[in-house]
Amino acid sequence: MNITFDYQVFGQQSYGGISRYFSNISKHISYLENNKVCILSPLYINNYISGNRNEINVKGIKIPYIKKSSKIIKFINYYLSIRQIKKLNSDILHETYYSKRSIASGREKIVLTVYDMIHELFPSQFSRSDKISEIKRIAVERADHIICISENTRRDLIDLFKVPEEKTSVIYLGFDLNDKNNFKFKLPKEKIILFVGDRSGYKNFKNLVIAYARNKEIKTRFKLVAFGGRPFSYGEKVFFKEIGLSKNNIIQEKGNDQKLIKYYKKSSLFVYPSFYEGFGIPPLEAMSLGCPVACSNTSSIPEVVSDAGIYFDPYSVESISRTIKSILQDDSLRKRLIKKGEKRIKKFSWEKCSLETYSLYKKLIS
Repeated sequence: MNITFDYQVFGQQSYGGISRYFSNISKHISYLENNKVCILSPLYINNYISGNRNEINVKGIKIPYIKKSSKIIKFINYYLSIRQIKKLNSDILHETYYSKRSIASGREKIVLTVYDMIHELFPSQFSRSDKISEIKRIAVERADHIICISENTRRDLIDLFKVPEEKTSVIYLGFDLNDKNNFKFKLPKEKIILFVGDRSGYKNFKNLVIAYARNKEIKTRFKLVAFGGRPFSYGEKVFFKEIGLSKNNIIQEKGNDQKLIKYYKKSSLFVYPSFYEGFGIPPLEAMSLGCPVACSNTSSIPEVVSDAGIYFDPYSVESISRTIKSILQDDSLRKRLIKKGEKRIKKFSWEKCSLETYSLYKKLIS
């Protein structure tokens, strides 16, 4: 089978969850049977595929990231790709993001992955000039089949875009935090409550911070660490001060996977307060490294975490505060959650994700 992944995400992301997903499944599928797997990205900036050139067949060259160059890179990639795609004789074209125009030659089956329906469910959090939802709808209508990364995302897609259920499948993501480098850096001396990722809008970091600030005992014994995302803004710092938090209470950290691993291992609790997630890899990462999980009871999160976490209502500060306190004050509960987490993560891997994706490809062309 000839399988091609298009350029979209690889020309736009140096790092990121979507490009990590496609670099992993392209690599694993290339090991199966007699497949010709190709990432067609004439120009790319992605570090995952550049670091795996021995295992991933990439038709293109890596270029340095240049600010405000994304539109011209996209333009060049499109016109070079439509000239090259015919020569690949592909059976499957898996589009890596949403676009108005496809590079398909007409003989391929087009597969699209839908990650979430955040733009449709939280439109107020995006500017009026944001056209992602409109473009997503075009890509969905064009696709022969759509992979959703959770059952919750599939239900939202069907409800909001009126997509026939038989045109969709659910294939869960994997995860792969690997502690390859044993470099040293200073971790906080205090016990840690950990938050990972972007802090804006539907990620609901604000309610977590308020819940933390209101619990004097927890605030005294534990430091709240926000790992990833941008440094705290001036507005965030003013807000922290207004609710009684100092630099000793809350910090922002950034770094690579190896640094994140150390924080997961050090943390007494990982908190995932999002209002909505299409899937949610951070709870799986936390479980894999022995960190208990407290999380929202909304969207796909219970589907992924199952009984390996303790849930709260993300819209209720009191619910978040009460849940955090109940876990941190109960060592036996923390130990039970860690054991359940070890069991839960066995259901998710890139190998499993890739096998299920490949089975779908075979079904489409049979």
